[in-house]
Amino acid sequence: MKKTLYFLLAFIGMNCISNVAIASFNIQYVQTSLDTLKPSPIEEIIDPIRVMPRFPGCEDLDISTKEKKKCAEEKMLEFVYGNLKYPANACVEGMIVINFTIDEEGNIINPKVVRDIGGGAGEEGLRVVKLMPKWIPAEEFGKLVKVNFNLPIRFKLQQ
Repeated sequence: MKKTLYFLLAFIGMNCISNVAIASFNIQYVQTSLDTLKPSPIEEIIDPIRVMPRFPGCEDLDISTKEKKKCAEEKMLEFVYGNLKYPANACVEGMIVINFTIDEEGNIINPKVVRDIGGGAGEEGLRVVKLMPKWIPAEEFGKLVKVNFNLPIRFKLQQ
């Protein structure tokens, strides 16, 4: 069964109609059943998220969620700066940014350098991110979800 639907588009400006366009669309009815409906293959990364992913190390502590978040940030900084080696041939200072996704199981996937200062700093930051353990995954309405994460790492020459 086909039906044609007509739309009248009017662009109004200065108390008069300046442009008028008529468009027609054919509407076709398609019969579906629950058997034929399938989920979309597009994977969704939700933003903003209710419970953000956390670096591991604080989940067994009997503290508030806010304190766990702060503890996890401190543990992550300890890990990053404990494993980071200033590139031997680098004479640069500044901040790099590593982007990655934390999946529903807490794995780090698709890490990449999105801001680099050169001298091997970006590669070193990427190496350290790849060493990270599984994270506590993000949660949205009781369901574990993927989340994009940007990690800034500052390189400073010692004097």
